[in-house]
Amino acid sequence: MTSRGDGVTGFVVRDRILGAAVLPYGGFGEFALMNAAGTFRAPN
Repeated sequence: MTSRGDGVTGFVVRDRILGAAVLPYGGFGEFALMNAAGTFRAPN
């Protein structure tokens, strides 16, 4: 995670995270916008 929005708790910048990106058709990318409610820490 490179940044977080106001009011997001439970994560810090540089956490490795997984979740569903906010994209209409899916895809791959180095960066993606994600909703914190559908996001969790990636296992080590």
